Amino acid sequence: MEGLVSHIKDGAVLDELIAMLVEGQKVGAYIAPADPTEEVEPQELKELVKSLPVAQHTLQIGSIEVMDAVTGNSESPMLLVDVRSEEEVLVSTIPGAIHCPAEKDDSLPHGWSADMDKLKKHLALLAVLPGGAATAAAVDAARSGTEAGVAESKPMRIVAFCNTGERSGASSIMMTEKVGLPVRSLCGGILNYYNQGGSVCDVQGHIVQAVHPGVPPPDLQHLVVRPNNFKLHHDS
Repeated sequence: MEGLVSHIKDGAVLDELIAMLVEGQKVGAYIAPADPTEEVEPQELKELVKSLPVAQHTLQIGSIEVMDAVTGNSESPMLLVDVRSEEEVLVSTIPGAIHCPAEKDDSLPHGWSADMDKLKKHLALLAVLPGGAATAAAVDAARSGTEAGVAESKPMRIVAFCNTGERSGASSIMMTEKVGLPVRSLCGGILNYYNQGGSVCDVQGHIVQAVHPGVPPPDLQHLVVRPNNFKLHHDS
């Protein structure tokens, strides 16, 4: 095992690798970048993501790590929360995601809210929050990074996503406050996830090659670099 890091002489690099592992960013043989915006493509989308005011206040997660969870290559369970509009979700979503649409709310610091009742019901079913069969022990287990009834440590990760990270970033901050568990935002949203090769499905669960770029303005269709069978229809 020591041979894997024997070539690294910089102590700061070793410290960073250890910190990344502690934060649960190890993904199989791939270690996610400390800054998930570095894996966002194309460059124009990366610049857009970096410019989002909410980005600096949000706990973000990269698309590669989410893809690993979706394909079953991660030992840690992940709950995906799609905060986009129904119009967008009807085109496609990330497999296994629940839909808790975000709504514009200027009374909140970051301008967006989400359907907390729906999220809490799903978490309760996973024995993460009180309600139903959930117990106080289950809450403690979730907060300490274990599933109820499972002895081994398996961090429960909650990840919100939209098209770029603007709505999910704001919503994840509110969700974290409301549920008492860290909620991450998918960096670059479903657009970068799709661009990176992530699978998406329709409402029937069938894998499709289509993703809604988001209701303009702005028009982000050109930021989808994979074949996209969905096209926005502009009013003439």
